[in-house]
Amino acid sequence: MKLGKWMIKGAETEACVGVFLAALLSCTGNVSPDLRSAYCQAVLAWTPYRAEVGEVRWCHPWECAGMGGAIFRSDTRTIAVDPQWPFKGDGLVLTIEHEYGHALGLPHRQGNSIMKPGWDPPLASGPTEDDFRDLERLRNLSTGENWHAPVGSAARGSSPGPAGD
Repeated sequence: MKLGKWMIKGAETEACVGVFLAALLSCTGNVSPDLRSAYCQAVLAWTPYRAEVGEVRWCHPWECAGMGGAIFRSDTRTIAVDPQWPFKGDGLVLTIEHEYGHALGLPHRQGNSIMKPGWDPPLASGPTEDDFRDLERLRNLSTGENWHAPVGSAARGSSPGPAGD
């Protein structure tokens, strides 16, 4: 069975199906209906990791100016998307994947990474092996956390979307 970027074999399948279902259920939380599809794609792209996200919504008029499409607000665990941003192609999904990476605790990184700031090519088409390696390193630094538990304590600063951060 293939789950996200992971190939699962044998006895691990049942546990991984549980992780997959938990990821899908997190898509139905406090998410603006017109952002749900893009958010669910982002959540599944980061499987098996789950972030603690309280809300996914469109930005208030004053909130996202100059932020490059979206912002992750760690104080409220909110991903807010700029309704005025001219998203093209998979831009909305990529932006939410980037913000979800911040919710997982990842900072910006250069190179082939969904966490690369800005919109200059080349753009990663989703979380990369480097992103997952960084996340695994971050998780290994945490103590007492289950590998499939939501991440919530690693990053506590607001972080703007790809172009503004």
